[in-house]
Amino acid sequence: MAIDEKNNEESFLLLRAEILSEIELHLMLPYQRRKKNWFPEILYYEASVEELKKYIKKVKSGELEAESHQYLSEAILNISQFEDTNEELKKQINKISQFENTNKELKEQIDKIYELLASKMD
Repeated sequence: MAIDEKNNEESFLLLRAEILSEIELHLMLPYQRRKKNWFPEILYYEASVEELKKYIKKVKSGELEAESHQYLSEAILNISQFEDTNEELKKQINKISQFENTNKELKEQIDKIYELLASKMD
């Protein structure tokens, strides 16, 4: 497997994982493979929310290879949904500010109409 030009980092990590798995299978002795402190059960990765959202979209759309066995935990899905709701709230705030601006314009027009009516009544 070669490193793609589009996703350099992802391709590099996949290639690295493949190489490490081959090393574990073929070059290590059985007692070395059984050492728990060499191979932790859980690996922690640090990623930004934007990267998580992009990854989730790729997994859901099927852009990633089936070989890589994608697993999305509920926590990751909840984080991505939470960010989506934040974006929706920002859009709603923008809409409210637009409504406030149109409301001010309408109030000004109504005030002008009252002034014109008051001047005609006098």
